[in-house]
Amino acid sequence: MNNRRTLFASWNPLPVLDRYIFREVVLSMVMVGSVLMLIVLVNTLARNLSEAAKGDLPPGEVFHMLFLQSVNYAVLLLPLALFLGIMLGFGRLYRDSEMVSLAACGVGLRRLYVAVMYFVLPITVLLAGLSIYLGPWAAQQAYIVADQAERDADILAIQPGRFTESKSGKQTIFANSISPLNSAWLEVFVEDNSGERPRVYKADRAYVESNRETGDRYLVLEDGNRYEGMPGERDYTILRYKRHAILIKEGNKKRATEKLDARPTSLLLGSNNAKEIAELQWRISVPITGLLLALLAVPLSHTPPRKGRYGQLMIAILVYISYANLLSVAKVWVAKGQLSPAIGIWWVHLLLLLFIAYLVINQLGWQWIRGQFVRGRG
Repeated sequence: MNNRRTLFASWNPLPVLDRYIFREVVLSMVMVGSVLMLIVLVNTLARNLSEAAKGDLPPGEVFHMLFLQSVNYAVLLLPLALFLGIMLGFGRLYRDSEMVSLAACGVGLRRLYVAVMYFVLPITVLLAGLSIYLGPWAAQQAYIVADQAERDADILAIQPGRFTESKSGKQTIFANSISPLNSAWLEVFVEDNSGERPRVYKADRAYVESNRETGDRYLVLEDGNRYEGMPGERDYTILRYKRHAILIKEGNKKRATEKLDARPTSLLLGSNNAKEIAELQWRISVPITGLLLALLAVPLSHTPPRKGRYGQLMIAILVYISYANLLSVAKVWVAKGQLSPAIGIWWVHLLLLLFIAYLVINQLGWQWIRGQFVRGRG
């Protein structure tokens, strides 16, 4: 058994200090991230169940939609969980005076950064993959599920032998039965009040069809008669048709592949459109945000003796809120053309980087910086 432990220890590439910090910080990060994700997913699940109860989402797609939405939530919550995880982990070390002991052993700020980078860099790569590739794919799939549910909503709402009003409120539909595959209604009666004159349709078969270009949805009737006007009037007409389409809902949404947040990153590269440039810069900024917040957390978590573990946590939250809001504002400015794409949202990252440099220099001391500068010239 001792030989196995010795062999395992020899294979472990991380020094003891790095493993200790890794365990302390990652445990805090997982706990914070799990709580945040659980809160968001519970609210999202409740909303999805509500849509399923109203018939806007098929019950079988509730958890599929939840999974797709969780990908984009992870993009937003992972940098925050990393930031707070480092703050809480280092805060515990400062509270128990372990940081004082490490400093007495020669472990300074630079060595702490080295220990943190062992897990920050892989998380940054993960964030890049989520933001640039997986996130847009998940958004596109979620829109496809939602569009499919919307197309099927009218068919799923019709019950054989009952009069049902369409979502537009302009048509009343009655079907005697539904085809075995639930793709069409049989022996259909439709009262249409969308025009100036009332129209009544009778058809042997009917189904819903969508226009891919406009997103309009039509009720397509096959093999029936159209009665227009009021019975007894001179202009009352009866028309026999083979196929007839009635507009039941105008398209007001773009296709999933045309939505900005669902568009593949490869299609945004080289674009001159302000909104697409803003979206591209936002996606690239996600891993940068995670990395900068990790760099910020190390000096910001410094807690003087006799101060509580969470002494700096409120400041950290305020800094994060300010940083996130500035990023959102900068993205809107770029999308509206009010800010040059060359400046873009990068100035927000630069401000945070300058703030990190100030904290690092303040913690190390200006005399130490001057000494390093003099030593470099010598």
